[in-house]
Amino acid sequence: MKRKTLLFLLLCSLVVSGQNIMTLSNATVFRGDTVTVELKITNSQPFVAFQTDIQFPAALTPVAGSGVLTERNNGHAFTYQVIAPNAVRLIAFSLNQNTFSGDSGAVARFRVLAGNQTGTYTMEIVSPVISNANSQNILTGSSNGYITIIDSVVKVELISFSAEQSENNQILLTWETSTEENALRFHIERITESAEMCRSFAVDASGTSTIPRSYSLTDDASGVSGAILYRLWEEDAKGSRTLLGEKEISMTFSEKGLALFQNHPNPFTSETTIKFYSDHTDPVNLVITNISGEEVKSVKLQNISRGYNIYKWNRRDDSGNKLPAGIYLFILRNTRFIDAVKTISYE
Repeated sequence: MKRKTLLFLLLCSLVVSGQNIMTLSNATVFRGDTVTVELKITNSQPFVAFQTDIQFPAALTPVAGSGVLTERNNGHAFTYQVIAPNAVRLIAFSLNQNTFSGDSGAVARFRVLAGNQTGTYTMEIVSPVISNANSQNILTGSSNGYITIIDSVVKVELISFSAEQSENNQILLTWETSTEENALRFHIERITESAEMCRSFAVDASGTSTIPRSYSLTDDASGVSGAILYRLWEEDAKGSRTLLGEKEISMTFSEKGLALFQNHPNPFTSETTIKFYSDHTDPVNLVITNISGEEVKSVKLQNISRGYNIYKWNRRDDSGNKLPAGIYLFILRNTRFIDAVKTISYE
């Protein structure tokens, strides 16, 4: 009974002086998506309750059950009711006459589903009420909100995509587009034989552009062996990705002559594979030390192939004793070069 009486007073009370305005926020949304709309109140006087209906055009549908009060409420009761296919009613009140905090900002939020027809549409505030503790309607004005529905189709025309190895195992990736529409960023995937060496990079796109745009990225591929596949993706403003191109490159190590790669698996328990590259067939020495620098294993590898080679280590020292779990360092050297990597073992 108290609630019905309060609502009746809200709707029938007299208007008093002061700047107390109810507004709806504006928003932009892709076709078929939902968007959050805020009901805002800017008040020069304290208020304990509000009520309004909101009317939507056919292109917009309020989402049932999506209405909530914001942090401005102080234990207020709230109802959000879809009263017609394209209309909702919001009511907030306090039986203890608690006032809403602050003098501006959102008091409630709800979600709206956009249709498939692009354009700008009005959300109309109908019969708004802002009530003070004396059940007087202190509302002095209101302002409708607008939702703009846009097309989410993304068009990016790729002119070229290339990958070239430079000094010190640096890979220069370059690409050029002729047009871009709603493009947010580019993603570049590095795909290798070893999952541990796969990487992903991102470069901001130009949004919407009708002139050629050039982009570049330098990837430090140190430690990567064999072929690398680079994939170029475009991400639109909606978060969807489109594959634009692929480029494969084979790593060469002519500048270094000897390269030691990260062992696999790492970390490991009982056995791991050590992979290295050599541009000649001379023997190489592999030394394994613990974290204190003490040598625990030393082996001279004689039958070396020009290219990629592997050595399997079973976590045992020169005497065949099993070593404790911990951090170890692999050091590979010949008469001209030296390289090293760190590994971790566990029980």
